Amino acid sequence: MAVLSATLEPTVHAGRAALALLAVFCWSVGIFLYGAAAVFVAVGILFYRPSPHDLTPPYWVAMGATAITVLAGARIVAMASAPAGDATRHLIAGSTVLFWDHLPIVGAIGDVEGWFALAAWAVTFAAMLYHLYATLLREPPAPAIARSSAAP
Repeated sequence: MAVLSATLEPTVHAGRAALALLAVFCWSVGIFLYGAAAVFVAVGILFYRPSPHDLTPPYWVAMGATAITVLAGARIVAMASAPAGDATRHLIAGSTVLFWDHLPIVGAIGDVEGWFALAAWAVTFAAMLYHLYATLLREPPAPAIARSSAAP
């Protein structure tokens, strides 16, 4: 909701202050909930020592919250002047940096990881094509009964 409000705010003339307030409020609630979820996940990992099999999608979904927090924070910082936005702009900008420092090394790491991801995808796609060929397109071998009856 914070991203939607902050995205709509520059295009709306009536109610701009209300949209800015809604964006800041939703972002603030999201930060609190993300912090609480991060604490619970960290406690679970530290005290219960999960195996790799236990790291199911809920742990990965928590990482998506970081991306949305950064996007919402960036949109709020870029909003036009409104009372709620003006009062919190520096706080939100500083907090957003905590969730994603815009450092060149982070971009470089992402570029390298992107190539590894592309290679893994290509190998998986090639394996899928081979599996489809092996199971659907290749002619099945002759049954064993037919081979034994043809022998003299």
